[in-house]
Amino acid sequence: MLAGADDYLSKPFKLKTIRVNIRRVMDKVRLRQRNLLLQAEVDAAHAKLRKVFKLYMTPTLAEELLSNPELPELGGERQQVTVLFMDFCNFTPLAHKLPPDEVLSILNEYLELVTASVPENNGYLDKIMGDGFMALYNSHDSENNAANAVKSAIQMYRKVATWNKAKENGLQIRVGIHTGEAVVGNIGTPELMNFTAIGDTVNLAKRLEEFGDPGDILISGTTYKMLEQFGTDDSAIHYISLGPQVVKGRETPVEIIKVRVCENHL
Repeated sequence: MLAGADDYLSKPFKLKTIRVNIRRVMDKVRLRQRNLLLQAEVDAAHAKLRKVFKLYMTPTLAEELLSNPELPELGGERQQVTVLFMDFCNFTPLAHKLPPDEVLSILNEYLELVTASVPENNGYLDKIMGDGFMALYNSHDSENNAANAVKSAIQMYRKVATWNKAKENGLQIRVGIHTGEAVVGNIGTPELMNFTAIGDTVNLAKRLEEFGDPGDILISGTTYKMLEQFGTDDSAIHYISLGPQVVKGRETPVEIIKVRVCENHL
């Protein structure tokens, strides 16, 4: 008897026994077919779940959650992070003069254009907030998260400037970047969590974004020191000190550096 066989006939053969064995084999074949079909359905459901997860969070975080047998818990840890805020600063006037469906289409078009620069530079798209977003750069695999954040902002600026050449209603971006300590982890309730960062570092990055004019990329002195430490190799980029400035919500002046992208290098 072949190894693994579990149905066989003993001699002399009997017709009734043959029929019983045939039915038994057919039942097993049908069962195996059903199991294969169910497994295919389960695999398809898992693939869809992964795809949906990655629509609402970064692929890295989605894979981490799906591969962990334990449910996520509230809590976080202190980390050195670089936080980037981006806002389309002339979006509100545009929203007043165009139909809502057209406004949504334009916004999604621009968001798709600029958010791609975040993962391209080892960043994490934390959340989309109306006509802007927040991104984190805290990768342990990167030696300079501050440089990655600034590179993202420069790419966004260039992409939007190029895109606007063919647009009647072009949007402008405004970016703020700061580096410092923050608590990174799951924040919220046991029923609804958000993986994000909180702390003064996050608040200051937002204030820098709000302080800027349309088209500005503003970084803190702390972030600039990180760039100096690892070097900046783009000759088309100039860093202009605005000196200590008082930003909204803070009494102590903040050293602000403007990142200027040369127009002839767009």
